[in-house]
Amino acid sequence: MGFLKTIHIAVILLTITTLTTLKQTHAQYIATTSDDNTVKIWNTCKRKEKICIKTLTGHSETPLSVSFCPHKKKRIASVSRHIVNVWNIEKPTEQACIRTIKKEKSQEISSQFGKHLILAAFNKKDKRFITTIAKSGMIQTWNIKKQIKWVYPKPLLYVGLINCAAFYPNETNIVATTPILQNTIEVLKINQKERAILAKHNGIIFSIAFSSCLPHILTSGSQDQTVKIWNIKKEMCIRTLKGHENCIFSVACNPTNPDIIASATMDDAIKVWDLRLPQKQACIRNFTGTNIGHNSLSFNPNNEHILAFPSQNHTVKLLDIKTEECSTKLSGHTARIKSVTFFPKKQQNEQGIEDEEERLAMLMEGQALGTQQVLKKRTLIQLLGTKICAYKSLLYR
Repeated sequence: MGFLKTIHIAVILLTITTLTTLKQTHAQYIATTSDDNTVKIWNTCKRKEKICIKTLTGHSETPLSVSFCPHKKKRIASVSRHIVNVWNIEKPTEQACIRTIKKEKSQEISSQFGKHLILAAFNKKDKRFITTIAKSGMIQTWNIKKQIKWVYPKPLLYVGLINCAAFYPNETNIVATTPILQNTIEVLKINQKERAILAKHNGIIFSIAFSSCLPHILTSGSQDQTVKIWNIKKEMCIRTLKGHENCIFSVACNPTNPDIIASATMDDAIKVWDLRLPQKQACIRNFTGTNIGHNSLSFNPNNEHILAFPSQNHTVKLLDIKTEECSTKLSGHTARIKSVTFFPKKQQNEQGIEDEEERLAMLMEGQALGTQQVLKKRTLIQLLGTKICAYKSLLYR
């Protein structure tokens, strides 16, 4: 028994060490895209010096966004207007591009990408497939090795150009889009060809983002200077945040704390919101004069207090929303930065111990009553549950 107890303690210590190592290394990388037609990977683990560890040069046009493969943590995809490049960032730079998906010259644009691409995402269930969304509204799923596999031609349950789009965190079959020049959000189930229309804004919607902690929660920012929180399962707006004095061009959900979100406007203002607080106290941080360069915000999944955003001087800034310090800059791009994205955490058990419906009810209760005791207790339980799931996944893997 003594020997088994010793082994058990050793396994626990090894587990803690492994978790600490993962926390210090895995999710401390940032991917950026720029008008200089490059994708850069940055290591932000070192406190004194933030280094660009990889520059990916394979686009002839500006890469607009980056997505991460849930099956292989070192595989990413970057999308420009006409192509998608799939990269293995562990390989040398000249060999990093392992696949390019593009339209053939002999094929019509309408039969392939439907004009300009705006977003791509790996299939969460099958690593062979990537789903793309074009500005025209065309949604396609591609076989990475065999080029095109399935095509969903325009129109797909909606008509006209789309302004922005976001994939459901754990399912590329569900996507949210915002039709251009409209104040609605359309949530589409691609395979079933079903849609739900969310309409509450009084202006054009410029940015939407799903919560990775609570996948049914969607955040939107609009020309009407408000941020809205939606429950797409119930097809209802559960919260409206007011306080900005200009159009909101970017929103971001905290992947660690579902109650924290950030929003940015075209007048260089960034606000951080706590959904546990009533309306008048919901804005917990207000940063002005940030010189934010583009509509892109990203939270560090290993540190809920770190927010990254591009600056107009072609650098990336890391803002500590707790200390309100913004001293770290990532320099290396030679043109405007289009997107900034932290690498995600290693996927954990999705079920956890938290009941989502109860969580949403509490969020609405926090809005109405402004009470903190039950929410603090719930946050502690959630934190303990996350740690327990992480330990179990390593012990019994």
